[in-house]
Amino acid sequence: MTLAQALNELLQNLSQALIQGDDKVNYSFADVQQWQAGVLSVLLDYQLIKPISAAQSIECSGCENNCFMDVVSHQIGEPTRSYIVCDDSEKQEQMGRVAVPQKQLKQWQVSVKNLALLLAQLLGFEDVIFDTNTLKKEFIPLGMLESSNGRKWANLHKKPLALDLNQVQIPISELLFVVNGKLAIDRPRIEAVLVVEQPIKAKDYQSNTDKREQRNANTQAMYKDWQDEYEKLKRENPNKPNQPKKTKGWYAYKISKMPIAQGGTVANITRVLKN
Repeated sequence: MTLAQALNELLQNLSQALIQGDDKVNYSFADVQQWQAGVLSVLLDYQLIKPISAAQSIECSGCENNCFMDVVSHQIGEPTRSYIVCDDSEKQEQMGRVAVPQKQLKQWQVSVKNLALLLAQLLGFEDVIFDTNTLKKEFIPLGMLESSNGRKWANLHKKPLALDLNQVQIPISELLFVVNGKLAIDRPRIEAVLVVEQPIKAKDYQSNTDKREQRNANTQAMYKDWQDEYEKLKRENPNKPNQPKKTKGWYAYKISKMPIAQGGTVANITRVLKN
């Protein structure tokens, strides 16, 4: 996955999380292994994604079941040692402890706050600080931009994820792009929006509204597909006595490998699924 593809995935997953009432998305070591070399470093440099505490549970590679299991860690001197103990007594006797390399417990997180700070930086706003109350609002004020029509507030709109400027909402996915291995923002488009004489024509506003409603409808349809497949998998793969328990994460992992996942990560799918 290239830097541009990873950026698009981050924005898509964050947008989906916001619809579900969350403002952050976690990425596992396995997730970032799908990215090309150097992609993670660039995203870390721009602080769009940041490292967080180690994962407490991961997919076990000890057998073909690929269960999501808790990780046990001990630090006796250096380094820390981590492992998984299967909760199936028979398999536990066969495998013993399943060692987990520390690097596989690494996690990273993208959040609305990270995105807001990145946009503020690319728009040229200095020393921007967002408090907790500001981040909870539907609109996050980034700063004011100058134009021939005067100064206009630039706000990050959460649902949909867009830059709100001069009464126009521009999807963030259409504003941010990659050039020569760096993140950039579409300045010409922003300048064009700044000089638009308002109010906007009613038909243009309606067009934007229709597109937004269609995107939301498509997202909800995707979530419905995930839920239907979850119910089907539970019927086909029920939990049984004396077998490892299949968690919601186990079913989400299966769904993430199907076309209906549409790029959704295990974490996102798990959050959407309802028992």
